[in-house]
Amino acid sequence: VVLYSDLYLQKLWTVYEIATFLLLFPDGCLQVLPVSFPRIAVGLMLLICISRLAFAIFYLPSFQEELLRHVPGYADFDGIDFLSMLVALPFMWALTMVCSAWARSQANIYESIQSFSISKAACQNEEDRAIVERNVAAFARHFGLVLPRARDSEALMTFDHLIHEEVPRLLDASLGSVGLPYRHAAMMFAIYVPYFFDTHVGMTLDGVDHGVAVMANFLWTVLVVFAIGPLSVALCFVFSKRLLLDAPGFCWYCRFLAVVLFSTMVYSVLMIFVANYMFAWSMESRTVLVVNGALTTVLVGITLQVYKRSQGSVIRRRLPSDRKESDFDVHLRSLSRGQWTSGRWSNYTPGLTSVDS
Repeated sequence: VVLYSDLYLQKLWTVYEIATFLLLFPDGCLQVLPVSFPRIAVGLMLLICISRLAFAIFYLPSFQEELLRHVPGYADFDGIDFLSMLVALPFMWALTMVCSAWARSQANIYESIQSFSISKAACQNEEDRAIVERNVAAFARHFGLVLPRARDSEALMTFDHLIHEEVPRLLDASLGSVGLPYRHAAMMFAIYVPYFFDTHVGMTLDGVDHGVAVMANFLWTVLVVFAIGPLSVALCFVFSKRLLLDAPGFCWYCRFLAVVLFSTMVYSVLMIFVANYMFAWSMESRTVLVVNGALTTVLVGITLQVYKRSQGSVIRRRLPSDRKESDFDVHLRSLSRGQWTSGRWSNYTPGLTSVDS
């Protein structure tokens, strides 16, 4: 698991960390967690809470009376659909801003990876640099990335190339095709889980506490949290990445507004004409309830497919299983046990003959 920030590939010891992972665990699954994701998810969750609060205020009897008294023709106007789009607009505005910023951050991450060089990585104690570079060079020789008698400079250049080639693929496999993990997208809409219990209590107080109502409410919650919400986030992110990343000046503002309006429209249509209508129809018919369950399952499956992670590539290296244990293997095992010598990790560098098959 990598807690990623802009400094991750600029510090020598974190570079050594990812070098160890890439070479020792070529089939491993790298989990990249940008440190900004929790703040983004919580912030957008708060915006959804505010939108639900707007709905609650709108349906207060006292507020409805004020509207009837001061708004001509309001008694003949059904404003639920319009209100749904209106309260979704600030959320989609903020979401598009976040998606645009994250798309730019992703582009910067890939640019920093392509310009990476271990010799330029920052190190607070320069004595550590020789230790890390010798060990990375030894890793490269041991796993057959360079010839056993290659110079350290050649081994380090090969390692730089390995970072350029492998880390972008590992990032793609970790972040998924959307560029945002599914669990973070679903967490933004997790506020609807306690809303499910709140609605259930309300139906019980109104005398509507029966199996069909509970299942219809449950399916509505699953559909919103695990399908409609994440699909809307994916749509917004993809459009932000493709339309806003390199847009110049005034064109950026026009495209930004188009992404906000389009995302709001899609989100509102899915909420009103899929989630809400299916909930209302399911309350009246068990057959529709079964159809609702099937539709929810299909949409959740589609959403999981949209967020599906790609397979990371496998580094081709020489496996040491068919040879006798070397001093280098003993050294690796001592590192894995956490042996600590003179206040730092052991800086043993194997001789050239110890890695020769």
